[in-house]
Amino acid sequence: MAVVVSNASGPGPRILAVDSPRLRAVAAADPGPAIARLHPPAPAPVAVTGTTLALRAAGGGPVALGMTLAVTGTGDVVHADFGAIGGDGEYRAEVPVCADGCRLVALDLRGDPGATLDLLELRAGGRVVVDGAGFADPARWRAAAGDAVTGVQRLRGDGRMRLAAVATPDGEPADRHIYAIDAPLPLPLLATPGAVRDPDRSGTAELALGGAPVPVRAETADALPARSGGVILVDLESADRLAGPPSATDVDQVWLAAGAPPGLVDRLTAAGLTVIGGDSVAADRDRLARLGPAAALRFHLLAAVLMLLLASAALTVVAAVQRRERQAEVGVLRRQGVPARALRAAARWSALAPVALALAIGLVAAAAARWLLRSPVRPFTDGWAVDEPAVTVPALLVALAAATVGFTAAALGSGRTGGPR
Repeated sequence: MAVVVSNASGPGPRILAVDSPRLRAVAAADPGPAIARLHPPAPAPVAVTGTTLALRAAGGGPVALGMTLAVTGTGDVVHADFGAIGGDGEYRAEVPVCADGCRLVALDLRGDPGATLDLLELRAGGRVVVDGAGFADPARWRAAAGDAVTGVQRLRGDGRMRLAAVATPDGEPADRHIYAIDAPLPLPLLATPGAVRDPDRSGTAELALGGAPVPVRAETADALPARSGGVILVDLESADRLAGPPSATDVDQVWLAAGAPPGLVDRLTAAGLTVIGGDSVAADRDRLARLGPAAALRFHLLAAVLMLLLASAALTVVAAVQRRERQAEVGVLRRQGVPARALRAAARWSALAPVALALAIGLVAAAAARWLLRSPVRPFTDGWAVDEPAVTVPALLVALAAATVGFTAAALGSGRTGGPR
Protein backbone atom coordinates (compact mmCIF):
# COMPACT_ATOMS: atom_id res chain seq x y z
CA MET A 1 0.00 0.00 0.00
CA ALA A 2 1.31 3.44 -0.94
CA VAL A 3 1.57 6.00 1.89
CA VAL A 4 2.73 9.61 1.98
CA VAL A 5 3.72 10.98 5.40
CA SER A 6 3.61 14.76 5.79
CA ASN A 7 5.07 16.67 8.73
CA ALA A 8 6.90 13.55 9.86
CA SER A 9 9.33 15.36 12.17
CA GLY A 10 8.00 18.89 12.68
CA PRO A 11 5.58 20.13 15.34
CA GLY A 12 1.88 19.67 14.90
CA PRO A 13 -0.08 16.67 13.66
CA ARG A 14 1.41 14.06 11.37
CA ILE A 15 -0.63 13.55 8.18
CA LEU A 16 -0.83 10.04 6.75
CA ALA A 17 -2.22 9.84 3.22
CA VAL A 18 -3.05 6.16 2.72
CA ASP A 19 -4.59 4.05 -0.02
CA SER A 20 -7.68 3.55 2.14
CA PRO A 21 -9.25 0.63 0.19
CA ARG A 22 -6.05 -1.37 0.87
CA LEU A 23 -5.51 -0.26 4.48
CA ARG A 24 -7.61 -2.98 6.09
CA ALA A 25 -5.60 -5.71 4.32
CA VAL A 26 -2.19 -4.18 5.10
CA ALA A 27 -2.42 -2.59 8.55
CA ALA A 28 -1.29 -4.61 11.56
CA ALA A 29 -4.47 -3.57 13.44
CA ASP A 30 -8.02 -3.34 12.11
CA PRO A 31 -8.68 0.36 11.41
CA GLY A 32 -12.41 -0.11 12.05
CA PRO A 33 -15.45 0.68 9.91
CA ALA A 34 -14.72 4.44 9.84
CA ILE A 35 -11.95 3.86 7.28
CA ALA A 36 -14.57 3.22 4.58
CA ARG A 37 -15.74 6.84 4.89
CA LEU A 38 -12.36 8.17 3.75
CA HIS A 39 -13.05 7.14 0.13
CA PRO A 40 -16.64 8.14 -0.79
CA PRO A 41 -17.81 8.11 -4.42
CA ALA A 42 -16.50 11.04 -6.48
CA PRO A 43 -16.78 12.17 -10.14
CA ALA A 44 -14.38 10.49 -12.53
CA PRO A 45 -11.35 12.56 -13.50
CA VAL A 46 -11.18 14.31 -16.85
CA ALA A 47 -8.80 12.03 -18.77
CA VAL A 48 -6.70 13.59 -21.52
CA THR A 49 -4.83 11.24 -23.88
CA GLY A 50 -2.95 12.74 -26.81
CA THR A 51 -0.03 14.98 -27.64
CA THR A 52 -2.14 17.85 -28.99
CA LEU A 53 -5.02 19.62 -27.26
CA ALA A 54 -7.60 21.49 -29.36
CA LEU A 55 -9.85 23.99 -27.59
CA ARG A 56 -12.85 25.69 -29.12
CA ALA A 57 -13.29 28.99 -27.33
CA ALA A 58 -14.20 32.64 -27.74
CA GLY A 59 -12.70 35.56 -25.86
CA GLY A 60 -14.04 38.97 -24.99
CA GLY A 61 -11.25 41.37 -24.23
CA PRO A 62 -7.54 40.64 -23.64
CA VAL A 63 -7.68 37.11 -22.23
CA ALA A 64 -5.53 33.97 -22.33
CA LEU A 65 -5.98 30.41 -21.07
CA GLY A 66 -3.71 27.70 -19.78
CA MET A 67 -4.38 24.22 -18.40
CA THR A 68 -2.73 22.34 -15.56
CA LEU A 69 -2.49 18.58 -16.08
CA ALA A 70 -1.08 15.68 -14.05
CA VAL A 71 0.69 12.86 -15.90
CA THR A 72 -0.95 9.48 -15.31
CA GLY A 73 1.30 7.11 -13.42
CA THR A 74 3.88 9.63 -12.22
CA GLY A 75 1.75 12.55 -11.04
CA ASP A 76 4.13 15.05 -12.61
CA VAL A 77 2.44 18.42 -13.21
CA VAL A 78 2.60 19.93 -16.71
CA HIS A 79 1.12 23.10 -18.19
CA ALA A 80 -0.55 23.54 -21.56
CA ASP A 81 -0.73 27.12 -22.84
CA PHE A 82 -3.30 28.07 -25.49
CA GLY A 83 -2.07 31.66 -25.54
CA ALA A 84 -4.26 34.68 -26.20
CA ILE A 85 -7.81 33.89 -27.26
CA GLY A 86 -9.77 36.26 -29.46
CA GLY A 87 -12.90 35.52 -31.48
CA ASP A 88 -14.69 32.18 -31.74
CA GLY A 89 -12.20 29.63 -33.05
CA GLU A 90 -9.99 26.64 -32.32
CA TYR A 91 -6.80 27.03 -30.31
CA ARG A 92 -4.10 24.39 -29.84
CA ALA A 93 -1.50 23.44 -27.27
CA GLU A 94 1.20 20.75 -27.47
CA VAL A 95 1.55 18.30 -24.54
CA PRO A 96 3.91 15.46 -25.59
CA VAL A 97 4.01 13.97 -22.07
CA CYS A 98 0.26 13.24 -22.28
CA ALA A 99 0.68 10.65 -25.03
CA ASP A 100 -0.05 7.89 -22.49
CA GLY A 101 -2.60 9.89 -20.53
CA CYS A 102 -2.99 12.89 -18.25
CA ARG A 103 -5.61 14.15 -15.81
CA LEU A 104 -7.02 17.66 -16.17
CA VAL A 105 -6.41 19.49 -12.90
CA ALA A 106 -7.43 23.10 -13.55
CA LEU A 107 -8.08 25.86 -16.06
CA ASP A 108 -5.92 28.98 -15.67
CA LEU A 109 -7.53 32.24 -16.81
CA ARG A 110 -5.29 35.24 -17.47
CA GLY A 111 -6.80 38.58 -18.33
CA ASP A 112 -7.67 42.07 -17.21
CA PRO A 113 -10.67 42.52 -14.91
CA GLY A 114 -13.84 42.40 -16.98
CA ALA A 115 -12.43 40.12 -19.71
CA THR A 116 -14.56 37.08 -20.48
CA LEU A 117 -13.92 33.68 -22.01
CA ASP A 118 -16.37 31.11 -23.38
CA LEU A 119 -15.29 27.44 -23.45
CA LEU A 120 -17.26 25.20 -25.81
CA GLU A 121 -15.24 22.04 -26.45
CA LEU A 122 -11.92 20.36 -25.63
CA ARG A 123 -10.45 17.58 -27.78
CA ALA A 124 -7.31 15.48 -27.30
CA GLY A 125 -5.92 13.17 -29.94
CA GLY A 126 -8.94 13.89 -32.13
CA ARG A 127 -11.43 12.73 -29.47
CA VAL A 128 -13.81 14.97 -27.50
CA VAL A 129 -12.73 15.18 -23.86
CA VAL A 130 -15.17 17.84 -22.61
CA ASP A 131 -18.13 19.05 -24.65
CA GLY A 132 -20.21 22.18 -24.13
CA ALA A 133 -22.56 20.47 -21.68
CA GLY A 134 -19.58 19.21 -19.68
CA PHE A 135 -18.11 22.70 -19.45
CA ALA A 136 -21.50 24.11 -18.44
CA ASP A 137 -22.09 21.49 -15.68
CA PRO A 138 -21.55 23.32 -12.36
CA ALA A 139 -21.09 19.99 -10.54
CA ARG A 140 -17.83 19.33 -12.43
CA TRP A 141 -15.98 22.59 -11.71
CA ARG A 142 -15.11 24.72 -8.70
CA ALA A 143 -13.20 27.87 -7.86
CA ALA A 144 -10.41 28.05 -5.28
CA ALA A 145 -11.39 26.51 -1.96
CA GLY A 146 -10.96 27.77 1.55
CA ASP A 147 -9.84 31.31 2.33
CA ALA A 148 -8.01 31.78 -0.99
CA VAL A 149 -8.95 34.94 -2.89
CA THR A 150 -10.33 34.01 -6.30
CA GLY A 151 -9.74 36.17 -9.34
CA VAL A 152 -12.13 34.40 -11.68
CA GLN A 153 -15.90 34.04 -11.69
CA ARG A 154 -18.05 31.48 -13.47
CA LEU A 155 -21.04 33.02 -15.22
CA ARG A 156 -24.12 31.18 -16.41
CA GLY A 157 -23.65 30.05 -19.99
CA ASP A 158 -25.95 28.19 -22.37
CA GLY A 159 -24.12 25.00 -23.40
CA ARG A 160 -20.74 26.47 -22.51
CA MET A 161 -18.62 27.67 -19.59
CA ARG A 162 -18.31 31.42 -19.36
CA LEU A 163 -15.47 32.77 -17.23
CA ALA A 164 -14.86 36.36 -16.23
CA ALA A 165 -11.71 37.87 -14.73
CA VAL A 166 -12.53 39.92 -11.63
CA ALA A 167 -10.59 42.50 -9.69
CA THR A 168 -9.32 41.68 -6.22
CA PRO A 169 -9.39 44.11 -3.29
CA ASP A 170 -6.25 46.24 -3.01
CA GLY A 171 -4.55 44.27 -5.77
CA GLU A 172 -4.29 41.22 -3.49
CA PRO A 173 -2.79 38.08 -5.14
CA ALA A 174 -5.59 35.92 -6.44
CA ASP A 175 -6.10 32.33 -7.51
CA ARG A 176 -7.31 32.47 -11.11
CA HIS A 177 -7.86 28.73 -11.50
CA ILE A 178 -11.07 26.80 -12.10
CA TYR A 179 -10.51 23.28 -10.78
CA ALA A 180 -12.00 20.06 -12.13
CA ILE A 181 -13.97 18.25 -9.42
CA ASP A 182 -12.71 14.65 -9.22
CA ALA A 183 -12.43 14.21 -5.44
CA PRO A 184 -14.86 14.56 -2.51
CA LEU A 185 -15.07 18.06 -1.08
CA PRO A 186 -14.98 18.71 1.86
CA LEU A 187 -12.29 16.03 2.16
CA PRO A 188 -13.25 13.42 4.80
CA LEU A 189 -10.56 12.47 7.29
CA LEU A 190 -9.96 10.69 10.58
CA ALA A 191 -8.02 12.54 13.27
CA THR A 192 -7.06 12.23 16.90
CA PRO A 193 -8.74 14.75 19.22
CA GLY A 194 -7.29 18.23 18.80
CA ALA A 195 -5.33 17.46 15.60
CA VAL A 196 -7.69 19.54 13.42
CA ARG A 197 -8.88 23.00 14.34
CA ASP A 198 -12.51 23.43 15.31
CA PRO A 199 -14.94 23.47 12.34
CA ASP A 200 -17.18 26.36 11.44
CA ARG A 201 -20.97 26.32 11.67
CA SER A 202 -21.24 24.17 8.54
CA GLY A 203 -19.13 21.46 10.17
CA THR A 204 -16.08 21.97 7.93
CA ALA A 205 -12.56 23.07 8.76
CA GLU A 206 -9.39 23.69 6.73
CA LEU A 207 -6.22 21.65 6.45
CA ALA A 208 -3.05 22.60 4.55
CA LEU A 209 -2.14 19.83 2.08
CA GLY A 210 0.95 20.62 0.06
CA GLY A 211 0.58 24.24 1.12
CA ALA A 212 -2.95 24.46 -0.32
CA PRO A 213 -5.86 25.05 2.09
CA VAL A 214 -8.40 22.27 1.63
CA PRO A 215 -11.86 22.22 3.30
CA VAL A 216 -12.14 19.04 5.38
CA ARG A 217 -14.78 17.27 7.40
CA ALA A 218 -13.07 15.55 10.32
CA GLU A 219 -14.20 12.54 12.31
CA THR A 220 -12.49 11.90 15.65
CA ALA A 221 -10.85 8.52 16.21
CA ASP A 222 -9.31 7.95 19.65
CA ALA A 223 -7.59 4.68 18.73
CA LEU A 224 -5.26 6.08 16.05
CA PRO A 225 -1.56 5.70 16.90
CA ALA A 226 -0.25 9.22 17.41
CA ARG A 227 2.55 11.27 18.85
CA SER A 228 1.94 14.32 21.04
CA GLY A 229 0.86 16.48 18.06
CA GLY A 230 -1.75 13.97 16.91
CA VAL A 231 -2.28 12.21 13.61
CA ILE A 232 -4.56 12.80 10.63
CA LEU A 233 -5.57 10.03 8.24
CA VAL A 234 -6.70 10.95 4.70
CA ASP A 235 -7.25 9.06 1.46
CA LEU A 236 -4.15 9.25 -0.74
CA GLU A 237 -5.97 9.49 -4.08
CA SER A 238 -8.35 12.22 -2.92
CA ALA A 239 -5.61 14.20 -1.18
CA ASP A 240 -3.38 13.99 -4.26
CA ARG A 241 -6.12 15.52 -6.42
CA LEU A 242 -6.88 18.34 -3.98
CA ALA A 243 -3.45 19.18 -2.58
CA GLY A 244 -0.81 21.51 -3.89
CA PRO A 245 2.66 20.39 -4.99
CA PRO A 246 4.29 17.86 -2.66
CA SER A 247 6.53 19.26 0.05
CA ALA A 248 10.24 18.47 0.22
CA THR A 249 9.66 17.06 3.71
CA ASP A 250 7.01 14.55 2.58
CA VAL A 251 8.11 10.93 2.97
CA ASP A 252 6.92 8.35 0.45
CA GLN A 253 6.45 4.88 1.90
CA VAL A 254 5.23 1.44 0.87
CA TRP A 255 3.55 -0.63 3.58
CA LEU A 256 3.61 -4.42 3.26
CA ALA A 257 1.16 -6.81 4.85
CA ALA A 258 2.41 -9.59 7.12
CA GLY A 259 1.80 -12.14 4.36
CA ALA A 260 3.64 -10.22 1.64
CA PRO A 261 5.60 -12.57 -0.65
CA PRO A 262 9.40 -12.67 -0.36
CA GLY A 263 11.38 -10.63 -2.82
CA LEU A 264 8.77 -7.87 -3.02
CA VAL A 265 11.31 -5.18 -2.14
CA ASP A 266 13.50 -6.33 -5.03
CA ARG A 267 10.51 -6.15 -7.36
CA LEU A 268 9.77 -2.58 -6.23
CA THR A 269 13.39 -1.65 -6.89
CA ALA A 270 13.24 -3.24 -10.33
CA ALA A 271 10.09 -1.20 -11.05
CA GLY A 272 12.04 2.02 -10.55
CA LEU A 273 11.60 2.83 -6.85
CA THR A 274 14.66 3.76 -4.82
CA VAL A 275 14.38 2.08 -1.41
CA ILE A 276 16.35 4.12 1.13
CA GLY A 277 15.35 2.26 4.27
CA GLY A 278 12.95 -0.18 5.87
CA ASP A 279 11.20 -0.82 9.15
CA SER A 280 8.80 -3.34 10.64
CA VAL A 281 6.44 -3.79 13.55
CA ALA A 282 8.82 -6.32 15.13
CA ALA A 283 11.80 -3.95 14.86
CA ASP A 284 9.78 -1.08 16.33
CA ARG A 285 8.64 -3.32 19.18
CA ASP A 286 12.27 -4.24 19.93
CA ARG A 287 13.27 -0.56 19.98
CA LEU A 288 10.46 0.30 22.37
CA ALA A 289 11.39 -2.64 24.60
CA ARG A 290 14.85 -1.15 25.11
CA LEU A 291 13.56 2.27 26.18
CA GLY A 292 13.05 3.48 29.74
CA PRO A 293 9.24 3.18 29.96
CA ALA A 294 9.28 -0.47 28.93
CA ALA A 295 12.04 -1.23 31.46
CA ALA A 296 10.07 0.56 34.18
CA LEU A 297 6.94 -1.44 33.37
CA ARG A 298 8.92 -4.69 33.50
CA PHE A 299 10.25 -3.61 36.90
CA HIS A 300 6.66 -3.12 38.08
CA LEU A 301 5.91 -6.70 37.11
CA LEU A 302 9.04 -7.97 38.86
CA ALA A 303 8.15 -5.98 41.99
CA ALA A 304 4.65 -7.52 42.00
CA VAL A 305 6.11 -11.04 41.80
CA LEU A 306 8.56 -10.27 44.61
CA MET A 307 5.73 -8.94 46.79
CA LEU A 308 3.76 -12.15 46.28
CA LEU A 309 6.77 -14.26 47.20
CA LEU A 310 7.43 -12.08 50.26
CA ALA A 311 3.81 -12.38 51.41
CA SER A 312 3.89 -16.18 50.98
CA ALA A 313 7.17 -16.40 52.89
CA ALA A 314 5.80 -14.22 55.71
CA LEU A 315 2.72 -16.43 56.07
CA THR A 316 4.85 -19.56 56.09
CA VAL A 317 7.21 -18.14 58.77
CA VAL A 318 4.33 -17.04 61.00
CA ALA A 319 2.67 -20.42 60.71
CA ALA A 320 5.94 -22.29 61.43
CA VAL A 321 6.81 -20.11 64.45
CA GLN A 322 3.38 -20.66 66.01
CA ARG A 323 3.32 -24.40 65.33
CA ARG A 324 4.83 -25.63 68.64
CA GLU A 325 2.64 -23.26 70.70
CA ARG A 326 -0.43 -24.34 68.76
CA GLN A 327 0.41 -28.01 69.35
CA ALA A 328 0.48 -27.41 73.09
CA GLU A 329 -2.85 -25.59 72.95
CA VAL A 330 -4.37 -28.39 70.91
CA GLY A 331 -3.19 -30.97 73.43
CA VAL A 332 -4.86 -29.08 76.27
CA LEU A 333 -8.11 -28.67 74.33
CA ARG A 334 -8.18 -32.36 73.37
CA ARG A 335 -7.76 -33.39 77.01
CA GLN A 336 -10.72 -31.16 77.82
CA GLY A 337 -12.82 -33.04 75.24
CA VAL A 338 -12.80 -30.77 72.18
CA PRO A 339 -13.28 -32.94 69.04
CA ALA A 340 -10.26 -33.27 66.74
CA ARG A 341 -12.36 -32.31 63.70
CA ALA A 342 -13.23 -28.95 65.26
CA LEU A 343 -9.63 -28.31 66.18
CA ARG A 344 -8.40 -29.08 62.65
CA ALA A 345 -10.97 -26.71 61.14
CA ALA A 346 -10.06 -23.96 63.61
CA ALA A 347 -6.35 -24.34 62.88
CA ARG A 348 -6.89 -24.28 59.12
CA TRP A 349 -9.12 -21.23 59.06
CA SER A 350 -7.04 -19.27 61.56
CA ALA A 351 -4.27 -19.32 58.91
CA LEU A 352 -6.38 -19.08 55.79
CA ALA A 353 -8.89 -16.42 56.85
CA PRO A 354 -6.32 -13.55 56.95
CA VAL A 355 -5.01 -14.64 53.55
CA ALA A 356 -8.51 -14.68 52.03
CA LEU A 357 -9.36 -11.31 53.58
CA ALA A 358 -6.11 -9.75 52.34
CA LEU A 359 -6.69 -11.17 48.85
CA ALA A 360 -10.20 -9.70 48.67
CA ILE A 361 -9.07 -6.30 49.94
CA GLY A 362 -6.11 -6.29 47.54
CA LEU A 363 -8.29 -7.07 44.51
CA VAL A 364 -10.78 -4.33 45.41
CA ALA A 365 -7.97 -1.82 46.02
CA ALA A 366 -6.27 -2.72 42.71
CA ALA A 367 -9.53 -2.33 40.77
CA ALA A 368 -10.22 1.04 42.41
CA ALA A 369 -6.68 2.27 41.74
CA ARG A 370 -6.90 1.19 38.08
CA TRP A 371 -10.19 3.05 37.68
CA LEU A 372 -9.14 6.23 39.50
CA LEU A 373 -5.47 6.55 38.59
CA ARG A 374 -3.40 6.26 35.42
CA SER A 375 0.02 4.71 35.34
CA PRO A 376 2.71 7.32 36.13
CA VAL A 377 4.91 5.67 33.51
CA ARG A 378 3.73 6.06 29.89
CA PRO A 379 4.10 2.88 27.85
CA PHE A 380 5.47 4.82 24.85
CA THR A 381 7.73 7.83 24.48
CA ASP A 382 6.05 9.28 21.35
CA GLY A 383 2.99 10.65 23.13
CA TRP A 384 0.59 7.97 21.89
CA ALA A 385 -2.13 7.74 24.56
CA VAL A 386 -2.71 3.99 24.67
CA ASP A 387 -5.45 2.55 26.83
CA GLU A 388 -4.20 -0.02 29.29
CA PRO A 389 -5.18 -3.55 28.23
CA ALA A 390 -7.95 -5.37 30.02
CA VAL A 391 -7.17 -8.23 32.40
CA THR A 392 -6.29 -11.25 30.29
CA VAL A 393 -6.92 -14.91 31.04
CA PRO A 394 -3.19 -15.78 31.44
CA ALA A 395 -2.73 -12.91 33.91
CA LEU A 396 -5.77 -14.08 35.87
CA LEU A 397 -4.44 -17.66 35.94
CA VAL A 398 -1.08 -16.43 37.22
CA ALA A 399 -2.81 -14.50 40.01
CA LEU A 400 -4.88 -17.55 40.97
CA ALA A 401 -1.77 -19.74 40.96
CA ALA A 402 0.03 -17.28 43.26
CA ALA A 403 -2.98 -17.22 45.61
CA THR A 404 -3.08 -21.02 45.62
CA VAL A 405 0.60 -21.16 46.56
CA GLY A 406 -0.06 -18.76 49.43
CA PHE A 407 -3.00 -20.78 50.72
CA THR A 408 -1.04 -24.03 50.44
CA ALA A 409 1.99 -22.61 52.24
CA ALA A 410 -0.20 -21.32 55.04
CA ALA A 411 -2.03 -24.63 55.36
CA LEU A 412 1.15 -26.71 55.38
CA GLY A 413 2.90 -24.35 57.75
CA SER A 414 0.07 -24.52 60.27
CA GLY A 415 0.70 -28.25 60.76
CA ARG A 416 -1.71 -31.04 61.53
CA THR A 417 -3.71 -30.68 64.68
CA GLY A 418 -3.48 -34.13 66.12
CA GLY A 419 -3.08 -35.06 69.75
CA PRO A 420 -4.60 -37.62 72.17
CA ARG A 421 -8.04 -38.78 71.33
